[in-house]
Amino acid sequence: MGYTLLGFLIGVAVSWFWLYKLSPARRFQHILSQETGKNSFDEQLQPLFQRMEKLEDRFYRLEDSLINVRAETAGAARGPGPARASARRGQVIRLKEEGCSPEEIIRNTGLAKGEVELILSLGKQREKKEKEG
Repeated sequence: MGYTLLGFLIGVAVSWFWLYKLSPARRFQHILSQETGKNSFDEQLQPLFQRMEKLEDRFYRLEDSLINVRAETAGAARGPGPARASARRGQVIRLKEEGCSPEEIIRNTGLAKGEVELILSLGKQREKKEKEG
């Protein structure tokens, strides 16, 4: 009986050793864990971080450009002068000819509703006079 128990325990120990230390699946898991280890994972992430930094830089440059354009257009809209008024009038008429509604023109130009309506009505009056004359 003693030898039987000893043989059983040795069999269990050998089986455990084979399953957890020498089995091919275990070796594959070990190799896989080495391949996806910390160093290779960081190496894979590094190009992504560099690309993300480039995109952030580009975003900030575009944002600065947009702020500058808004400041220039706001200065142009605020400032007096026939050239600026003529440019606004031309922009409104061009948008109307492209088929934009008055609401779209207001959004695109940033002008007040009354100002857009006035420009459009003056444009219609001018067209009537040109047709008559």
